[in-house]
Amino acid sequence: MEPVECTRVFERTWQYAGSLEQLHHPGNFLATEVLGTPIVLTRDTAGSLHAFHNIYRHRAGVVARGFGTRK
Repeated sequence: MEPVECTRVFERTWQYAGSLEQLHHPGNFLATEVLGTPIVLTRDTAGSLHAFHNIYRHRAGVVARGFGTRK
């Protein structure tokens, strides 16, 4: 998809990244992609959701795969 299309269509609205069922408990994580960008979604111990780039900056490798629970 062209960058102009991404900006006009997708960047103005929320995009589906995964099911809340997979992020129900503190420590849950879900690795996915949105518009070709790898992201990891997490739920912290306070219950808040967070999203991060799923790329290790110094090695350009993936940080997480799939979904599960970690401390």
